[in-house]
This record gives sequence, structure tokens and C-alpha cells, in this order.
Amino acid sequence: MKSIVLLSVVLGSLLLTSCTNNRTVEVIPYKTFQYPYQNPSRVLIDSVFSKQLSNGKLGEIVSVNNPRATARLGHTYYSANGNNCRKYTINSSYEHTACKVKGRWYQASSVIINKQN
Repeated sequence: MKSIVLLSVVLGSLLLTSCTNNRTVEVIPYKTFQYPYQNPSRVLIDSVFSKQLSNGKLGEIVSVNNPRATARLGHTYYSANGNNCRKYTINSSYEHTACKVKGRWYQASSVIINKQN
């Protein structure tokens, strides 16, 4: 009985080692992107608009001082790193996002840039 168990353990370990030795690893080459990369920057939002971003209701239209315009407040959500963010539309055409980082609201940088060439 012991010899059968021992034989099965030996055969099992041989099968496992033969499976792992046949694995090939493919290295993916470094890719050069076809566009210039720019580090994200944060633009501080003034205190009046910051309060409106924090307390405003979805769809509410508020005034923006810099530049003078109106903004329609959009949905709030949490970013991947846990910051409270909110979408808003300036003058019914330009959609922006602002995120509250360490207690202050900043206009978020665009992730996708439309190249006009």
C-alpha cells in the first residue's frame, strides 16, 4: 500500500515539473507613443465656484467668475484615487471636470486630447 502511494506521489511530481518546464515567456517590447505626453497640471478653482461645486444640485446653473460664464452642474463621482469629482458644462458647450484634492477644488486635466491637424 505504501509503495502505491509513494509511486503516485513520484509520478504526480514528475507530471507537475514537466508542465512547468514547457512554459515560454514572451517579452513585450517597449512602445513609443505617436503623441507628445504632458504631465497633468491642476488649476485651482476660486472659492465661490468651489462652494457651488460642493453644495450645488445636479442640473443647477451657477455663475463662474473666471472667465465670466455660466456653468451647469453635472454628476458627482469618486476618482480612481478616491477624490470627490464633479462634471460641469460651461456655456452649454464645454464639458469640464473638477476634483476636490486635500480640501480644495481643482479643474482636472484632460486625459484625451483632440488633435486638430
